[in-house]
Amino acid sequence: MWSARSASGCDARADVTRLFRCDPRGEAPLAERADHTPGHYLRLTIDPTGRGALEWTVCARVSEVSPVSVPLLVDFYNRLPQFRLGDDEDLWAAGAHEAVGTFRAAVRDRYSEGTLQRILTTADTTARRAAALAIGLIGTGASVPATATALRDDEDSLVRRFAADAIWELWFRGGTDDQNERLREAARETDAVKARAELDALVNVAPAFAEAHNQRAIWFFKRGEFARAVEDCETVLRLNPYHFGAAAGMGQCLLKLNRPQAALRAFRRALEMNPDLDLHDTVRSLEALDGE
Repeated sequence: MWSARSASGCDARADVTRLFRCDPRGEAPLAERADHTPGHYLRLTIDPTGRGALEWTVCARVSEVSPVSVPLLVDFYNRLPQFRLGDDEDLWAAGAHEAVGTFRAAVRDRYSEGTLQRILTTADTTARRAAALAIGLIGTGASVPATATALRDDEDSLVRRFAADAIWELWFRGGTDDQNERLREAARETDAVKARAELDALVNVAPAFAEAHNQRAIWFFKRGEFARAVEDCETVLRLNPYHFGAAAGMGQCLLKLNRPQAALRAFRRALEMNPDLDLHDTVRSLEALDGE
């Protein structure tokens, strides 16, 4: 269980608080426009089929705009190849690599991390999807609580999927830049001895880096050292109580140690954090075994 449509309306940058209507611009494809600059905001009329031209019209000046620019974020998101549950994630990522880079740059230029966290709580499902994806690309550990809440509570399955992917990215950014890179290299290392040495060194120099402990727990699990893996999982969960991967991994280790009741508690804890984990049948089996 360890793992690792065009918007319409007045679009606003997140860091500008006044809205002005634009001069008429004629018609042009959305991708060719570059008018999302400070002080220039546009009302867009788009062919409902998505194939027609874009009309730029004049709107009335208003005194204030919400700092949460949901329509513009949705516009950025809708330019991506759309990912659907059941798609091959690696194939999608390979095909969308350039578009995702453009999305990352646009979001980084216009949105603060706090604004993306707030968008995660809006009523607009597409905006929440976009925010979860964006946080995974540019967020820091400060976004873990908001992302964990979306993962646990959001009614939309794709928001939860993006939130799950995002939170793993955030966990791998839990140290300094140098520590984060060292952890990634250790996780990719194919030489088990070298990987273990690097993980031990990283845990020693950064004992509060939860993901370093988690990756070492995975190392122990793969080599049958289940009790030592449990110790590292417990450390992870003390440092990062949102870590469903460590809770699920600990449950697997406890099963190997013939401790089914403790494993059941660990799996339940993991599902409380991430209800989409493939653990429900396991929990039901353990509950039946326990006579619950």
